[in-house]
Amino acid sequence: MGLTSSANVDKNTVLSSVGWASGSLILGAEAEVDVKKSVVSKYTLGAQTTLANGGVSSALLADAKTLKLAYVQKVGGGVTAGAEFVYPLDGKAVSGTVAASAKLENGATAKAAATHKGVVSLLYSADVQKNATVTLAVQLDANKPTAVPKYGVQLKLAI
Repeated sequence: MGLTSSANVDKNTVLSSVGWASGSLILGAEAEVDVKKSVVSKYTLGAQTTLANGGVSSALLADAKTLKLAYVQKVGGGVTAGAEFVYPLDGKAVSGTVAASAKLENGATAKAAATHKGVVSLLYSADVQKNATVTLAVQLDANKPTAVPKYGVQLKLAI
């Protein structure tokens, strides 16, 4: 079990965070205090627990106006899948993302994610030789099938 706290001082604000952990459970809170007005101007609360092959987390964000829930699960064979949902407590639209990551036999990594708005992102990353990694990414919008996909290529060299 542990308890930590930190404070960052701004001109008129103090940001303080505190966390507590015991076993697989982690609880945390963060508050921003306006020292000029002597009020808590923003706060966030969070909780997370790990399971045998995954984890669950939740957070109350934006001064308790938004609830965020996330779940991740190791599926096996180097595959991990997860989902995150954001629920505004003021009745606005719920948003969400589902994603998966796989470590391939050749050592490469493949990732895929889809949002509630129909945006699909794909990524492939592999070492092409010692100290050189190439990453390819593409993003498609299922709601705009004629739109040009966004894409990117990265070559990372470790010298």
